[in-house]
Amino acid sequence: MKWGRPGVILVIVVIVAAVMGAAAAVQQALTVRDRRRFPPPGLLVNVDGHQMHLQVRGPDIDGPTVVLDAGMGSFSPNWHWVQVELAPTVKSVAYDRAGLGWSRPSRRQRDAQTIAMELRDALREAGIEPPYVLAGHSFGGLPVRAFADLYPELTAGLVWLMPPIRISGSAGQHRMPPKSLRCRSGSSVSEQPVGGELLTALQRQLSELTAHASFETVQGASHESLISDREHARVVAKTILSVVQAARDRDRAKTIG
Repeated sequence: MKWGRPGVILVIVVIVAAVMGAAAAVQQALTVRDRRRFPPPGLLVNVDGHQMHLQVRGPDIDGPTVVLDAGMGSFSPNWHWVQVELAPTVKSVAYDRAGLGWSRPSRRQRDAQTIAMELRDALREAGIEPPYVLAGHSFGGLPVRAFADLYPELTAGLVWLMPPIRISGSAGQHRMPPKSLRCRSGSSVSEQPVGGELLTALQRQLSELTAHASFETVQGASHESLISDREHARVVAKTILSVVQAARDRDRAKTIG
């Protein structure tokens, strides 16, 4: 039996479709298996029709609560050592952005403002009350900054850990945080093989966004080890705690005044 060119193409299309269908079925089966083998360690809340995962640790005491936003492609377990260090003193929340970790994909567009709004909804659904000190590592610095733009009344402070943020007044850049906001950029590292000087300069600019800010370099740390290495995570946790304490002191001063 002879096959013409259209017939050969049709056979190839059918085979490719069958292989892709089988691969999709296998992937779905493995996904279901993994969900059973590795259940979410934290809370699941519903946000606009999809579930989001939050890992909450630490005592349920007066705020502010620390909210941790991981880098691109990363999710809540990346903050393990930081949360361990924070746990004796403050409540912290590490969450998974939509489509990462134990959070299901969202139907909404993926930009910093949308991610920040979803974070706000997730915190509200979980009953985690403001104010918040938000810490963003790498890409996580973008939604953290957007959160402060959208909800300044809920934001007690920011901690940026090597975020990809440029300081500019051009269109499309985030607005500057309020001058009264307690910010701290404790994000520069000493072991940055590519573009180290430029990245350090950008982090230093961030510390100049407000009069209530500071800047430091974590010696021996790299971009990833900043939160994945326990000793470096301890430095990051101390930085976060200093912002928490500053927010508490400011609130106490307002009460006395």
